Amino acid sequence: MVATRHRGGTDYPRRWDELLAWFPDDAECLDHLEWLRWPDGFVCPHCGSGGWKTATGDWSCAGCRRQVSVTSGTIFERTLLTTGFAAGWCMANQKTAGVSATGLQRVLELGS
Repeated sequence: MVATRHRGGTDYPRRWDELLAWFPDDAECLDHLEWLRWPDGFVCPHCGSGGWKTATGDWSCAGCRRQVSVTSGTIFERTLLTTGFAAGWCMANQKTAGVSATGLQRVLELGS
């Protein structure tokens, strides 16, 4: 992780190589999502209480005792984060009206 939080295009990688350097694995993606979702520390989405990080990396709420993942309720729930981040970056950086599924498949080197 970069010592000071990512700045790039204002906390957004400007180039493909910068994206790969910022988010080389799911752990870095999770760390970044956590920072974006709870910049002032964990807040339970169910009751608004604080909590603590568990050994599995999820959060345990001190108020309602629910287990919360940083990806729960987001587009990244149950996905490979590095692939999801790369796909999102590709879609956001298209100069045309969009990106095709086959174009993403080719760029991200995904199977059928």
